[in-house]
Parts: sequence; C-alpha cells; structure tokens
Amino acid sequence: MANAKNLKKLTKSTACPNRDLTHANLRGVNLKSAQLVGANLMRAELAESILLEADLREANLRATNLEWADLRGSDLDEADFTDANLRGAFLGGARICNTTMPDERIKFTGCSKRPFLEEDTTE
Repeated sequence: MANAKNLKKLTKSTACPNRDLTHANLRGVNLKSAQLVGANLMRAELAESILLEADLREANLRATNLEWADLRGSDLDEADFTDANLRGAFLGGARICNTTMPDERIKFTGCSKRPFLEEDTTE
C-alpha cells in the first residue's frame, strides 16, 4: 500500500522514483513532468490525472485506472500496463518502447529515432 510519506513526497515535488504507490488515490492530480521511474503504481487510481511529459519508465501500472488521464509526451518505456484501464486516455506524443499494454501485448512503437506516437491512442 502507498504510504503517506511517499504520497506527500509525490504531490509536493512530483518526484517519487522506485517508490511504492500501490492503491494510491491520485484521481485528477496534476503530476505534470513527474519523475516516476520504476515506481509501483499497481491498482492506483489515476483517472483524469495530468501526467504530461511524465517519466514512467519501468513503472508498474498493472490494473491501474488511467481513464481519461493525460499522458501526452510521457516516457512509457518498459512500463507495464497489464489489465490497466486506458479508456479515453490521451497518449499522443508518448514514447512507447518495450511497453506491456493492457492486453499483455508488448508494443515497440517509438523505439526508433521517431520515438513518439503521432496521434492519441484510445482503447
């Protein structure tokens, strides 16, 4: 479970790499440019959150609710979205390389010199 210390650190500085934020309720929170490399956000509530240009490399986002979250320009390399809810999420410009999607398929879009999605992807 996310502890109060990790949540306070995240909301204050938007930096919380390699921290346990499981089951965290961050619905609608502005986390623009958040540094969440390797963070455990499993089953977190991130619906309608602003994660523009966030660094979510290697983050565990399994079963996380990201409905209508704004992830444009974020780095999602090697993030795990297995069973996550991405309905209505904005992913335009996100870097997706070796990223596990909700259906457990691994996406390699963006692994080249053109690393970002050309348009929003919603499922």
